[in-house]
Amino acid sequence: MTIPHYATVHLCSVLATSAFGAMFGVLWLGRGRSLHLLLSAAASATYAAALIGLGLGLSRVHPLGGFAMFVLLGGSSGLVLAAVNAFEGKPVIDRTVLALPLVPALAFTVPAMLPDGTFGTDACTAGRIANSAALAAIFVVLAAVLLRGRNSRAPRSRRILALAHIGYVPGYLLSIAMEIGGALPIDALALVPMLSDQLLLGVLNIGLLAMPGERDAAALRTAALTDPLTGAGNRAALADLERNGIAAGTGVILLDVDRFKQINDAQGHAAGDALLVALARLAAAALPAGARLFRLGGDEFIAVLPPGGGAVRDSAERLLWEAQMRHDGPRCSLSIGVATVESGEPALAAAIERADVLLYRAKAAGRGRLAA
Repeated sequence: MTIPHYATVHLCSVLATSAFGAMFGVLWLGRGRSLHLLLSAAASATYAAALIGLGLGLSRVHPLGGFAMFVLLGGSSGLVLAAVNAFEGKPVIDRTVLALPLVPALAFTVPAMLPDGTFGTDACTAGRIANSAALAAIFVVLAAVLLRGRNSRAPRSRRILALAHIGYVPGYLLSIAMEIGGALPIDALALVPMLSDQLLLGVLNIGLLAMPGERDAAALRTAALTDPLTGAGNRAALADLERNGIAAGTGVILLDVDRFKQINDAQGHAAGDALLVALARLAAAALPAGARLFRLGGDEFIAVLPPGGGAVRDSAERLLWEAQMRHDGPRCSLSIGVATVESGEPALAAAIERADVLLYRAKAAGRGRLAA
């Protein structure tokens, strides 16, 4: 089997990561000087500098040279995490960002404590094993941090970044195994993780590039499913909820503002809009956890409550009372119809129809009340 030439593969890694660094730099200049892009450029530049230094043999010329090269290797991963933090509005420098450059640098000093090595070199078996293990460890740690989402699983771009870093680990483990077995000369051992660059550098940088697009797509989706006046969900959001399936026992509270047209005519549409905004906020605070509020149009809203999330009627009564008694904004009289999804009903339509009939029954009974 022909082994790829180490110097050629090394040069490819240097050129590729330098090109990505230049690309991020150009994007930084053209896109409002985003710190995320600047740190991404710095991560690529730092990795390129480490590769160049290792290629020149600085890790074997002087202990401080090797220590610096391994600080740069770990620092490039730290800068990737710093870029993610900056993009998400979190503190750019945290404990993990600070620790990532130190782990491989400290591992570089391990041969000083072992009988077959001299301080600050990677020219011995123990040193090379320690270096490979440390680099594999920081990639595992970084991947774990990237996969840790705020409220649920991590966004897709962070998962791509984590996958790219985890992809480097088998190469380092293989290097360790080959080092122990003495299967190949030193250059060939260094070649194994270097080959990972050819497969994974593009994936890693695609993850960084994908972050703004993923955020913008999420913002567009949120806007498409949100009523722009009140912030409640719109009809499209209600349909989206139904596509995920509706369980029996789901509660439906249908409500509208009594004599809303008279409020608009007497006080103006701005006052009517303010009332709808206040009502949406009040409902969001009054409804139990897991409930969703949607604006169907005009002054008509629907709240969908999960099964087992508390008595639907009790929630409707609390909403009715708070709308009439609130003191921090305009009060209003509501008419409310309450229903639940029955067994065998796959959607909300039948329950909404029953709630609508009950709502008009409440209006006919004098308004400012509910019917269930």
